Amino acid sequence: MDQRSESIIQQVRNELRAAVKKYGPFNNVHEAYAVLLEEFDELWEAVKIKQGTPCRREEVRREAIQVAAMAIRLIYDCLRENVSCSIEYFQNPKRQEWLRKNLPYIMGRSFEYQVMNYLRKRGWSVVRKFGSWGEEDLIATFPRGEQNGVRVVQVWYIQCKYSKQGETKPEDMPLEERKKLVEKARKHGGYAMFAGVGKPDTRPRLYFRFLEDFLE
Repeated sequence: MDQRSESIIQQVRNELRAAVKKYGPFNNVHEAYAVLLEEFDELWEAVKIKQGTPCRREEVRREAIQVAAMAIRLIYDCLRENVSCSIEYFQNPKRQEWLRKNLPYIMGRSFEYQVMNYLRKRGWSVVRKFGSWGEEDLIATFPRGEQNGVRVVQVWYIQCKYSKQGETKPEDMPLEERKKLVEKARKHGGYAMFAGVGKPDTRPRLYFRFLEDFLE
């Protein structure tokens, strides 16, 4: 292996160590997939920087290294060695029926982890409500400094909606659910947020909206 390849591999190792030290291991493959998808979207954003821009080359390189490191984390944290599944396992009617029934939940959960990773990388602390009980899927907090000796924290109560085929909008939530989440957020001094996705050909697909703007 040449020196340049060794240098790239070492950079991936460094990124991997830093991520594990900061975030710890992935909890499951859905979380890992969501993080990897977020990194891939950031790589795509770097690729779209106009050619000739001084920072483009370094940005693409940095994001590609992060994609490689997160792929290794997925394999290391979530996939046991020496375990294989036969083709009969995937063709089993009960397995296929289970997938048909649970695929929307699986994809929705993966999107929630993607939103969590997006916010955490930007300094937010995020908690996921397991089972999606209640109006919100995630609760996110961000420190805003101090005022008169009192710590100020911004709080988001987030409802997540994902679709592989098309975009999702705040109006996809029933009006009563929107009102309940806004009322709950106001009661606790926070904001009710909607996390959705744009059309499949847009990058990044993830976006946020204040639900207070969608109460009519």
